[in-house]
Amino acid sequence: TSTYGWRASLEMKAGSAENAIRSLTLAHQMAPDAEDFLLKRAHAYYAAKRYSESLDDLNQLLTFKERLFPTYLAAVYYWRAKIYYRFGMMTEALADLNEDMRLSGKDAFTNILDCIKMLKQ
Repeated sequence: TSTYGWRASLEMKAGSAENAIRSLTLAHQMAPDAEDFLLKRAHAYYAAKRYSESLDDLNQLLTFKERLFPTYLAAVYYWRAKIYYRFGMMTEALADLNEDMRLSGKDAFTNILDCIKMLKQ
């Protein structure tokens, strides 16, 4: 499984998100409890502009959030906020971005414009 994960990393660096998605799907099928493959695949889906599928992977990760490290969980919320922003779901984007900030030990956003600036990066 680590071979597929490594290959996916190289494929992403080469700009081939679709190939990375295939590699990460194989890795996830071989090790369905390995959260890392789901997060990497969500990122690859995002890079391929397949936002709904990225959201599905991120939501799946949140179903077992109690076993994720806070910094890892923060990344899940950050990427989900970016997708919500893409979908125009600003309330959800702000909530997830603030959860990312809380888990990262930072102050929450109180201004939606500051939130948008962060999500556009």
